[in-house]
Amino acid sequence: MRSKQNIYKGLILFFSSISLLFSLSQSRLISTWDIPSHYSLILDYPNNSESLIDSKVDYDISGSASFAYEHAILEKEKFNFYIGSELMLGKESDITLAFHSLYIMPTFNLSGKHNLLLKMGYSILNTDDTSMPTNAVMFALGSEIKISDDWSVNFSSSWYQTDSKVNLFPTCSLGFNSCYEEQQFQTTKLKYNRFSISLVYEISKKEAPKSSSRSKGRKR
Repeated sequence: MRSKQNIYKGLILFFSSISLLFSLSQSRLISTWDIPSHYSLILDYPNNSESLIDSKVDYDISGSASFAYEHAILEKEKFNFYIGSELMLGKESDITLAFHSLYIMPTFNLSGKHNLLLKMGYSILNTDDTSMPTNAVMFALGSEIKISDDWSVNFSSSWYQTDSKVNLFPTCSLGFNSCYEEQQFQTTKLKYNRFSISLVYEISKKEAPKSSSRSKGRKR
């Protein structure tokens, strides 16, 4: 738990530095609602026995909100490049889980009000099940439509895949006279797909006031 807290503090420090370094760049605040979907839990037993079979099970998962901050580090007429961080609230399923992500996001302007978004990043899986992996990769595609100078709506699909975590657990094997315990290896992997609707608020950069080019006349 302490290592996760250190990671969160590191993310806050990292984005504070980015915001100061690119203080005149565009920033965005994103509020997102995730549609209920499912995740897949993949269990693999390297030394399979008759009682242990590899499996892939899908679990329904509730919708939930998430919040993100994005800061532009490159701004062009048809192309922008952002660094973002997202905090996801817990989702209810057979377990409670949430992905907290750090990502890069290039955007491509298709027209005056329509952008294409691409996200690639690293995620931390926060869950109440200690047998689950903690790290994941994230990939997302989205489409964004401006509804005013400061507000936009976007629709996106995101894919998360964790690394594999090796767990040890005892099983009972039949001996000549009785049942005895032996250690079994199990690798656990999780895949999660989500569809999201987001409301985006753009924080406009402040420009320095322009000095008047009109010279003042002198009284004679």
